[in-house]
Amino acid sequence: MYRCRECFQNGTIVDRASKGNMKSHLGSVHSMGPFRCSVTGCAYASVRRELVEGHIRRVRRGPQQGGHAQAAPFRCGVMDIALQHETELCLLPHTVVWPNQAAPAGAPVAAPPVAPALPGPSAATSVTVAISGNDSGTVDGDGDGDEDEEMEEDEADDLDPSRPASVHSILVDKIVDLIHKAITIGCHYRDRIDGLDIPEETHIAVSSDGRRIEVNSAGMQQNASMILCHAIEELNTAADGLRDDDLQQDQLEEFATRTCEAISQMPVALTWYLRNSSNAGNTEEDMAKLASMQQAIVDEFDTVEEDENEMEEDGDDD
Repeated sequence: MYRCRECFQNGTIVDRASKGNMKSHLGSVHSMGPFRCSVTGCAYASVRRELVEGHIRRVRRGPQQGGHAQAAPFRCGVMDIALQHETELCLLPHTVVWPNQAAPAGAPVAAPPVAPALPGPSAATSVTVAISGNDSGTVDGDGDGDEDEEMEEDEADDLDPSRPASVHSILVDKIVDLIHKAITIGCHYRDRIDGLDIPEETHIAVSSDGRRIEVNSAGMQQNASMILCHAIEELNTAADGLRDDDLQQDQLEEFATRTCEAISQMPVALTWYLRNSSNAGNTEEDMAKLASMQQAIVDEFDTVEEDENEMEEDGDDD
């Protein structure tokens, strides 16, 4: 059973039987979800793309469009992770008494789960594509343990509740490999953008909120290059961090967030290149690849997190 924490904090009990139903509740009632409105400053989000499209149509028909004339739904990987975390926190524990429930005599009373700081929505444009060829098999986290002494040490470590569980053994090379592929795409387009001969001139453009602004073409070129440089730096940091032998669960979540944020920013630069280069024949395909990589990385991080949680539960049972 899943209980909504947002409603609970407001004094209302809202329970759902499945995680999917709870996600739908969070999306429709509390505007949470991976699909967001592309207008800067608009907080509308949902678990389904069509609901965001309906929001945009309603605003367009209204007296104040608020910049929604060119709006479109986009998928935010960071918010996808945030929704997953929130749904996990909504799981009604069977052994923990919620504050407004009377505990039976002799039953232990524990505090409800505390929500970690969730990452904010990203304003980057994202591309949604179907993932092809993605192997979503379960990750095996068993070590070799060839020597008897090593096996005895591993068993002793498992029995020590004070020792934090390491997730390095269940991190797969595929996550880092996907990050490196995204870095390769980023470096390729950074070099292409830097190689463009863009003149120093300005032109009038219409912003997302309907304002007419002056845009410097050379300045936009520099911005696109800087976006990719920052994304590449973040991805390299994440790839290096995932190789840490002492990587813990909170660090894994941090690297997952940083990775998805970095990849979600890259299509902004590729879109600029697509509009300003005559040699951008494969750019749309590469944008689709980035979207597939981002979703695959999210899926792999979820798999690792689920495996780690199962390992911790098994350790608690022992």
